[in-house]
Amino acid sequence: MSYTRISRLTLALGAAVILLSEAIYSQHVDYQTIENWFKLPEGRKIGSTAGITVDRDGTSVWTFDRCGGQYCAGSNLTPIMKF
Repeated sequence: MSYTRISRLTLALGAAVILLSEAIYSQHVDYQTIENWFKLPEGRKIGSTAGITVDRDGTSVWTFDRCGGQYCAGSNLTPIMKF
């Protein structure tokens, strides 16, 4: 293959990838924002969250939070919360 032919093929493949990826990312998303859904206990702030999972009921969310900071050492706060 000549250099010109390889260049054209590379350009065509690059254009195809760009066009296909744009179509994938331009799809409609059905997510909705629910204002003030995430309410922390009084006086509690969110720290570094180590894990999040949805409960079996499909509506509750469990979080594993590092007690309002980077770690729970010396804290009386529970690291697991259900919302």
